[in-house]
This record gives sequence, structure tokens and C-alpha cells, in this order.
Amino acid sequence: ESCGNAARRIRRTLSLSVVMAACGAFARRRLCAAGMAGFIAGHRSVSNVDRWGRQARCAMGALQREKHTFSHAPAGVDLVVNSTPRIRLNDPAVNVVIPDVEQRSMLEHSSAPIVATQFGGDREALVYRSLYDFVPTGATMLSGRMFNAPIREDIVHTVVKWQLLSRRAGTASTKSRAEVSYSGRKIAPQKGRGRARHGDRGAPLFRGGGRSHGPKPRDWSYPLNKNVRRNGLRSALTSKYAAGRLWIVQTAELPPDAKSQSDLVDAMVRLGFESTLVIDWDHAGERKISPHFEKAAFKLENVLAMPPNGLNCYDMLSFQHLIISLPALHKLERRFLKYTSLC
Repeated sequence: ESCGNAARRIRRTLSLSVVMAACGAFARRRLCAAGMAGFIAGHRSVSNVDRWGRQARCAMGALQREKHTFSHAPAGVDLVVNSTPRIRLNDPAVNVVIPDVEQRSMLEHSSAPIVATQFGGDREALVYRSLYDFVPTGATMLSGRMFNAPIREDIVHTVVKWQLLSRRAGTASTKSRAEVSYSGRKIAPQKGRGRARHGDRGAPLFRGGGRSHGPKPRDWSYPLNKNVRRNGLRSALTSKYAAGRLWIVQTAELPPDAKSQSDLVDAMVRLGFESTLVIDWDHAGERKISPHFEKAAFKLENVLAMPPNGLNCYDMLSFQHLIISLPALHKLERRFLKYTSLC
């Protein structure tokens, strides 16, 4: 409906008593703003509320887009069309405020949650010398693309489920009644001997027979969108930072006089870390990890070392603390540098 028709409808039917009655009725019944605007604008009957609400929504949408104000409004009524449409009367005791019809309709009739689509700012974190000399030596800025993203538990659950299914070997196999090594001869005549009506010996009913609907070798993996995988990794990193279980160290390399495994265990006990995931980057290592540290953590169940390319949601959730060396942190930030949004 055009703006002029809407203005004429309001001028013809709007009065103080109608507004007061409509506000009281809609406050008690908790109807949507679109129905309220349509009832005030149309004032026909309760059955026409939806129809007039749609027409009023179209008119108010056009007004908001064009930044238009009614210049021919009736006396005693001041219509102000801004981000929040208002209808004010001369009586100071009456102030009818109609929220944005499109926003209210979207919020009340949509069951999907409103999720942030942008990152926050960069975050600051202390930098410690090493695991064995856990003394702060400075601070560094963590990229908001990785450590200040919305925490989406549903996305993390989807990524973890995808990881676990992709890890399945899919080698379980059983034999059906056609594959077991039995003759296909009928074990007894159908009638005449008083025995049950059976077929061959390989039927699933008998011991040693084939299995009906048993598992067969299959591939459990399935493709998952890369954006979902990236956002799951961002959510896990952000949750570690928010929980205070993310630590940045200058290097993960062992001291020259360290006894590898025993000194690493002592360092974890001294810090009070029950389980730790260490992300390190070193070109000299076979797996791009510091060679001595990899050897020390190889046989420990509560310590896992991996390069930045292997960082994943499942391992971050499995270990209590996450330790990242500065070279690994820089490599991770370069990896996420080109992604400026969550989609």
C-alpha cells in the first residue's frame, strides 16, 4: 500500500480512544508489532489484523528506506519515521511507541539464533621463556581472526564428529549365508519326518551360519565444508583463551643439560598441568617439531606435540592446556591471514 493511502487511513481512523484501547488489548495479548500497527492503521476488526499488519509493514518499510516524514498528518498526531517509528499524541500522558516492524517480526517468527558474523579485536597474551623456565619475558598480540571469534558449540560438535568418523578404519566384516562354507542342500524334507521347516545349514538361525545384515567394509568419512572446519578451530582456540588455558612460549626446545623425558615430566608437575597439547614449529625436526622435545614427549600419555598444520578441535578438547611456541603462532596467523570473515 502506498504511503499516501496509509496516511489517509491513519488520519481517518486514528483517535485517542482507539489508540488507548488498542494498546491495552495488545499489551494483554502480547501480539506482534506488525499486528498492532495494522490494527491502529486499519481499525476494522480483529480478523483483519494480519492483513492490515502486512500493509502497514510495507508502508513503514518504504518510509524507512526513503527517510520520509508525513507532512499531511492530522492535527494532534506527529509521525516521526526514523530507525524506530513513533506515533505521538498531544496528550502528554499518552505516548505510543511502535518498534521496528520488520525487526520485531523477524525476531518473533524466526527460531534461528542471531549469530555474530565478524571477529573481535586482537587480544594480548604474555610470552613465557620455555616450559622449563616458565617466566614471562614480554607480551604479544593474538590475532582476532583466531582468538576472538564467536564460540559456536554446535560447529565444534560437527567438526569433532567429522574427525572421529574419518578416523574409523571401516574394516569390520561378516559373512552372509551365501558366503559361509556350507552346502546349499535342504537339511530335511519339508514334510513327513516331523522336523522343523528349514532350508540349508548356513541360515542365520543356526550356530555357525551366516549373519543377517552384518557389517561390511565401508568408508565412514564424508566431506565437510572448509569454512565449518575453520570456524570450529577458531571456536576451540577462543574457548581456550577465554578459559585461561592458552600459553605462549618463546621456544619448546629442551635446555642443553636436560634429561629429556624426566625433566619434561617434572616441568609439567611443577606447573600443575594434567595434560598438555604443545604446538611447535622447527624446520630441523623430522615432523617439523623440535627434535629433542619430540623425543621427550613421545612416550608420555598426557603430553602431545604436533606442528601447526596438525592442530585440530578434537585434540584441543582432549587436553587440558594448550601451549603454542612463537614460531608456531606466527605460522598459524599467516595461515588465517587471508580469511577476513566467518563465511
